[in-house]
Amino acid sequence: MSIDLSKFPDNYVNCYKYLYDKLPNELKSVKMAIVCGSGLNNLADKIKNTVTFDYKDIPGFAVSTVAGHRGKLVFGILANSPVVCMVGRFHFYEGHSAQKVSFPIRIFRMFGAKVLVLTNAAGGLNPNYNTGDLVIIRDHVSFLNFTGSNPLIGQNESIFGERFPPMLNVYNHHLRYLFTQAAAQCNYTNLKEGTYICLSGPSYETPAEARFFSTIGDVVGMSTAPEATVGNHCGMQVIGISLVTNMVNQKPTLSSFKSPEEIAAQNYEAPTISHAEVIEVGNQKAKILEGIVEKFTEILEQNNFE
Repeated sequence: MSIDLSKFPDNYVNCYKYLYDKLPNELKSVKMAIVCGSGLNNLADKIKNTVTFDYKDIPGFAVSTVAGHRGKLVFGILANSPVVCMVGRFHFYEGHSAQKVSFPIRIFRMFGAKVLVLTNAAGGLNPNYNTGDLVIIRDHVSFLNFTGSNPLIGQNESIFGERFPPMLNVYNHHLRYLFTQAAAQCNYTNLKEGTYICLSGPSYETPAEARFFSTIGDVVGMSTAPEATVGNHCGMQVIGISLVTNMVNQKPTLSSFKSPEEIAAQNYEAPTISHAEVIEVGNQKAKILEGIVEKFTEILEQNNFE
């Protein structure tokens, strides 16, 4: 083994050994871990010489139940670098604890991953954004933490990190800058930067909630913050990318003092949003993100992931 397993809790050891024993030597250590969000599973198609595991077979892993998440763990080579990729993630709203959601991140750290790339589909709050935009996450606001669902609650696993980790530079500035360079080399000129708001889901935001959230953030979703928190705790360099799959409706709901006829006369159109729409936009824009992530990995490899 490449690490001293006697120092790690049994649940992590069992998972690590299950994967390690089935991997070829060139994949027993990785440099980067990638988590694919809704509709972004095709990122894994860029990976070569793959070894694939079903989540249901991996000790300690949950099973993804959401459409658009394949539920596969893929080890392989991306831009000449050994990587591991979650093709679909677990979510708090599926009934998993924040600790369960973020469990794989510590496994990736045990495999040596220095860099953690988190992608997600998100709703746009910033009026300067448009559907299809890619947004580098500069910081996050996690409402899961406000409700007692921080993934670090419980006994601290000191082998991974300290009890009270600082959260001042969770989304590594150097990585974010290199991502802008990768996007430029891919001729993508519409990159945005903003604050991600993490909610529990699975219901979407009410218009009143959306107006409130727009005062503190730029995009909103139901993932990423738990994984970023644990990655930071493990000493990983984290970068998060949101694909804006819809613009969140912030218009006030209908007035109680107007009749249906008056509302119809104003050509009112009821707002809609669906997970199918999220998946569709994800599929449409995935290739852009795939290319940038591959170029980003290439740049990291040239700099020895430093």
